[in-house]
Amino acid sequence: MSTFPRIFRGKTWLVIAFLAVLIQVVTYAIFEINGPNSAQIRTEILKALSEQPINPVATLREYRGRIFWEGSGLLLVWGYIMSIIWSISNLRRCHQTSSVVPILLMGLAIVILDLLRLGGVDEHSAIYNNIFATTFEWLSASSLIGPAVAETVWSAIVFINILAVFSGIMVLLAICAAVTEPRRDCDNTLDYYLRRDHCLDQSVIVGSLIMLFGMLHMCCWLEWPISLLDDTETKKSIHGVMSSIYQYWGIAFSVQLLTVYGSATLYWNRRVRDFIDRDQPGVNSKEWIREHGFEFSIRHHAPQFIAIVAPIIAGFSGGGSNMFGSH
Repeated sequence: MSTFPRIFRGKTWLVIAFLAVLIQVVTYAIFEINGPNSAQIRTEILKALSEQPINPVATLREYRGRIFWEGSGLLLVWGYIMSIIWSISNLRRCHQTSSVVPILLMGLAIVILDLLRLGGVDEHSAIYNNIFATTFEWLSASSLIGPAVAETVWSAIVFINILAVFSGIMVLLAICAAVTEPRRDCDNTLDYYLRRDHCLDQSVIVGSLIMLFGMLHMCCWLEWPISLLDDTETKKSIHGVMSSIYQYWGIAFSVQLLTVYGSATLYWNRRVRDFIDRDQPGVNSKEWIREHGFEFSIRHHAPQFIAIVAPIIAGFSGGGSNMFGSH
């Protein structure tokens, strides 16, 4: 029995990619509802920062916030590079038994669209105002940050965002490649399904890690200028706004992981059942599936479950500098 309609036969990866892109588009669209108010929030935060006296204590707090951001950026770049290496490795392994050229072409199209989206954000965008512009406008005008440092930070942010696009899409391509049909000249065995299932299990952990590193970097970036402020009601209110941003993206990242990994795993488990029933008459399908972890259980899927909910937990745990214990 076919898992998908005939039109999608052999192209299940396309359905999974479509779901991933759809969830991302919806996530950004919902956040952009805040666009009209985001400029006002940015203005209020910059006003509070401009009224903060620059004294030795504020200078030390700024320097500490800067170091936190630099450390989170280093960790994030390392995570992106490692995830890209992992994705390339899995794509190469899948290419030995399946055709991944159409998947790579699809990935190129998504990369181009994502880069165009990044290049199109402006002062009317909530993402631009609430995540990027507030901190960058402050450091560009701050007497504590020289022009050379501001230019370096700009270059680092551009580089990190480009890496983010490539890293996330490469992981998606590795997942899509894992659910492709084997070529006719390759052995279609149970080991083949086990290897691909192992790739899917790894993918959700890799994806969760880069999302967690991304959240940590975003938190440290947003809290860098706020670290100057004295402990007042204004600072608490600004922290409340920032916390809501962390929490939103934590939920969004977990939904993305659940959608992509869940749909790919459900399809693959069904494929295994169909293959055993059709081509492996000597194998007890229920026993084999249970023994090899193709049936959902806490024992077999605890790491994946933790990976999926980890961004939500991180989002509700507080800001980036809280993770370092700076408050």
